[in-house]
Order: sequence, then C-alpha cells, then structure tokens
Amino acid sequence: MPALDEVLERPGVVRARIDVASGRTMPDTTAASHLRAGLAVLRGADDRAVTARMRDLVDWFAANVEVAPPVTE
Repeated sequence: MPALDEVLERPGVVRARIDVASGRTMPDTTAASHLRAGLAVLRGADDRAVTARMRDLVDWFAANVEVAPPVTE
C-alpha cells in the first residue's frame, strides 16, 4: 500500500487518508459503497484538470499496491 506522504506528494492532492494499513486485507468493495482503500481531495485549474489528476492518481495508486496471492489451505 502506498504511504500517505507518497499520496500527498501527487499532483493536485491537498488532503488524503489511507483506510487500509499496509499488509492488511482489503474489504470486499462490492459489499458496500463506503468501503475503500483511502480517500483523496484534489484541486486543479478547472474540472478537466481535476478529472485528469483523479485518473492519474487512481492509475498510480493501483500500480503501487502489491497484491498478495490468495492463501490456500
């Protein structure tokens, strides 16, 4: 899981929070709409800039999450 300060260094991010600690299991996000890995507030010159920054942040975040293989018994 990316560190909070790494998220805060991304372009346009003014606030952020990580809800799932590194090494913890992410809850099933299809179970409820309030489940998430974290939250970020972004700013930009206009709505297009903010949208581009959101997409960039989502892509960057996903690329920096390491997913462990499922545990089999």
